[in-house]
Amino acid sequence: MKKTMTLNNTKSYKPKYYHIINDLKKEILSGRLKVGDPVPSENTLAKKYNMSRSTVRKALAQLVLEDFIFTLHGKGYFVNTPDFSHFKVKLDGEESRLIPKTVRVEIIKVTETLRSQMLFLKTNKVVKICRTLSLDEVSVGFSIKYIPYNINEPSLEREFHYLSFDPQPFDDVDKTIRFKVIPADSDISKHLSIDLGMPVFYLESRIENKNRMSLSFEKCYLNGEKYVIYGY
Repeated sequence: MKKTMTLNNTKSYKPKYYHIINDLKKEILSGRLKVGDPVPSENTLAKKYNMSRSTVRKALAQLVLEDFIFTLHGKGYFVNTPDFSHFKVKLDGEESRLIPKTVRVEIIKVTETLRSQMLFLKTNKVVKICRTLSLDEVSVGFSIKYIPYNINEPSLEREFHYLSFDPQPFDDVDKTIRFKVIPADSDISKHLSIDLGMPVFYLESRIENKNRMSLSFEKCYLNGEKYVIYGY
């Protein structure tokens, strides 16, 4: 899973065994390899890709780590049952880079709707951060994130790591995500430059600490023509 973003067009180096990883993922996600099906053996893959068995083993180990496949000692590798409690957003194209840009930051009062969305919120005001998400200088999404604000305990700088679009790299928080496909209303169509009523992905994420204190709530809208959502 990608943890960082680059802001240039330089292609990042990837080991050659990533060809095996990407090809097997496509076979699994397309349904050509189904749950329980055996994955081609190390010898078969080594011959097909002209790689050593040790190199092939690295690719298979990565797929096991990502829960695409599992191994049975002495029998080989098999397609795993997908875990749909986790999701990731994948851009079309291996080298695509999503660039977020903050366009507005303001402090607002908490509405009843927002309070119901940000469970265990203990403040009356929140910091609202609006950002565009661009690909090749074209806007493909935008997000609105809220984090608690307390005038007696300014926390924007302390909480700034929660503004990331990527999955959170912290072990002391709980993150809940839900998503659905919705038609673009007038506001969404303006932000994404798409026709009214076109499908967009709506992702909603809530982050809490281990004390059940709300840390952030985010609403993100993504152009449905630019993204594919996979369970993994």
